[in-house]
Amino acid sequence: MKVLHVIQRYWPARGGAERHLHEINTRLVADGHPVTVYTTDADDFQLFWDSRKRRLPRLTEVHDGVAIRRFPVRHLPASSIVFPAIRRLMTQAAALPFDTRAFLRAIGQFTPWTPELRSALRTAGPQWDVVGGMTVTYDALMWPGAEWAERWGRPWLFYPLTHLGEGPRSAMRRYYTMPHQVELSRRARWVFAQTVTERAFLVEQGVSPDRIIVAGVGINLAEYGRGDGACARQRLGLTPETPLVLSLGTASRDKGTEDTLAAVRRLWATGHPVHLVVAGLMQDSFRRAYDRLPAGARARVHLLGSVGEADKQDLLAAADVLCMPSRADSFGIAYLEAWAYGKPVIGAHIAGIGDIIAHGEDGLLVPFGAPSALAEALADLLDNPARRASMGERGQAKVRRQYTWDQVYARVRPAYEASA
Repeated sequence: MKVLHVIQRYWPARGGAERHLHEINTRLVADGHPVTVYTTDADDFQLFWDSRKRRLPRLTEVHDGVAIRRFPVRHLPASSIVFPAIRRLMTQAAALPFDTRAFLRAIGQFTPWTPELRSALRTAGPQWDVVGGMTVTYDALMWPGAEWAERWGRPWLFYPLTHLGEGPRSAMRRYYTMPHQVELSRRARWVFAQTVTERAFLVEQGVSPDRIIVAGVGINLAEYGRGDGACARQRLGLTPETPLVLSLGTASRDKGTEDTLAAVRRLWATGHPVHLVVAGLMQDSFRRAYDRLPAGARARVHLLGSVGEADKQDLLAAADVLCMPSRADSFGIAYLEAWAYGKPVIGAHIAGIGDIIAHGEDGLLVPFGAPSALAEALADLLDNPARRASMGERGQAKVRRQYTWDQVYARVRPAYEASA
């Protein structure tokens, strides 16, 4: 069985979707199935609208047995303005009381604009047995894959990673659930949902429940537990007793990083000696929020940028709490990584995340965009070591029970084999 997967970024670019697909791919390769990935040359995903951001230099290579072909991201004039303007227009058009799918697909092809990828799939012959795509919001990349599958009578398998946000009217939900995006799931032979909440939404949108598999997300537990927390604290100049909150992933408003920064500022105002570590790519808006801090406050915030795997493990071992109150996640691998180290987590009370974090048992949920509630949750955990330990232990047991990559692959593998 020859497999083609389409995704917005891929190794060595870091992100939850990128890691998710690579774990599936390496297992398919181990089972003897050749896998090709079509993706962009973006290292920093802000390249999709900002031509100054980082690209990956090699357009073709093989990693862990997976053949990778990258296509350059192109830009319209004034793309940093035009890109968000097009997306806003799309969400407005999606709400109109008539069928706008053709219009949405036409203008959506520029977000991001990858004409060479579209051309390559339009002219490709029937060399693959199965084609799959991951991440519905990058519909500009998904539709060429779905169209190739239809043209050659091959099955289209889809991982939408639907972000449902804070509620039915949230901007995040509108961004991920436009009619032409939902159509990608309706056309799929199999749809891999991450949570039961995502499955319920897809069923409401007309996707047959018999074609939806709740596959979830995972980690490789054997890779965890080796981090050196003392070493990480020493590098940061912190004592073993310093309360440490870890933000892991892209630093942005939608990920809740700006709320986390606002929350720790509230704790500082009450005399709490907490430090915040931010490990991940930074969007410009977060950098501006950090730059506005007084010099003394900036000394308590450690901006590390994107970190390697060994450093991430050390940080997880060092942290007291993982804080990721994001509205821009359909699952959140970082929660599993923290639980692997027996650490409690804080997430946002949005659709789907409650399927993962059991509030008050293995973590806490707070409203998105509520720094006051987040500060209370952080203080609750930082000031109660026994509660932190109990929550972390429950989370660790949950990961072992249902959230390893081998378990996820066991859930998706039959769909690939049935489709070949």
